[in-house]
Amino acid sequence: MKQTLVAGLGSEKTYNVDEGRCIEVGGNKIYVTSALLTDVENTCADLLGEHLEPGETSVGTRIELEQTAPTPLGMNVKVHAELRALNGKLATFDVYVEDDKEPCAKAVHTRFVVNEGQMQENVALKAAEM
Repeated sequence: MKQTLVAGLGSEKTYNVDEGRCIEVGGNKIYVTSALLTDVENTCADLLGEHLEPGETSVGTRIELEQTAPTPLGMNVKVHAELRALNGKLATFDVYVEDDKEPCAKAVHTRFVVNEGQMQENVALKAAEM
């Protein structure tokens, strides 16, 4: 990890709530929680990735997600992530999500920094056992 990785770092990404991010509920297409989770995780992974050394990557280890308002098909969402704490190789993020009209979710997400080559080797060994 680079010395630039410090608590307080933040990032914001905008996503369009397209068909692939929706589920139909009561005749309305709305942002599905699994897509929201993916967008939260990607935002945090990208922020962390900017401060990793070559050969390092990160994996998600935990997420606590609360979706507080529905977001309809076609709206944009902004995912704001801030690194709350870094404890060794464990990074904890506070995440706030808003759509074009209102806050719609909040989350706490943790990621662990790992050696990319070792992770790929472990996955390949596990896959070979299938």
